[in-house]
Parts: sequence; structure tokens; C-alpha cells
Amino acid sequence: MLSCCCSRVASCCGVNRRTLRRRKPPTSGWSGDTRLYRNIKAGIREYQFREREQDFSRAKDGELLFETAHPSAFGVDHFAESRVGFFFKDTEEFGLYGFFAGNDDDVYHSYYRTDRTFQKEEVLLHE
Repeated sequence: MLSCCCSRVASCCGVNRRTLRRRKPPTSGWSGDTRLYRNIKAGIREYQFREREQDFSRAKDGELLFETAHPSAFGVDHFAESRVGFFFKDTEEFGLYGFFAGNDDDVYHSYYRTDRTFQKEEVLLHE
């Protein structure tokens, strides 16, 4: 459950509950996934820029890390990956980014379509 006000009040992150109930299902297929993938990549660039001045490593699960006119970013706990959840206000979509550093300098990046709890994981099909 998110610890920001999304779970407790009528509006948060620029979207009210009525809008979330009425919204259309996310666009599926290559074009919708590619758009969300690009949005997550842009969100991660913003995250990395802000991480220089803020310590996000101690964020609690669901804690709002930052908010801009386009994305809101949230800390997401995971047993193996470092994760960041995003809500994109203009498309009303939730995305999830995961990062894992393995052995021998192997690095893995994960991009998912998700829901407001950041528990659902639909791998993105992107170009």
C-alpha cells in the first residue's frame, strides 16, 4: 500500500479517485508499451539527477520520493532489485523500474506496467 496520500484522501498526484475509477484500461501492445517504457526511462533520468542531492536508499515502501509536472516517483521494496515506481499524470499509467547488479559486472534493468500498489508486474514489450 502506498504511504503517500493516494490511499487516504480524495486526490493525490494530480488525479482524483473518480478519475482513476473511470479511466480507460492502459493501451496494450507495442505502441502503448513503448510509450510507457520511454516515460520510465525519462523518470529514471530524473531520479538519478535528484539522487545526487537526496538519499533515496532509505525510502520506505510506497514513500513519495519526488513529484514533477509529469511523473511522481515512489520507493518500492523488493528482495533482489532496487526499484522505483512511477505514476505518469498525463497518461494516468503506473510504471515500475528495477535494477539488479549481478556477478562479473552483469547489470539487469526491468521495466513493467503496474498498478497503484506497484505489486503487479507486466513486462513491457518495447522497441
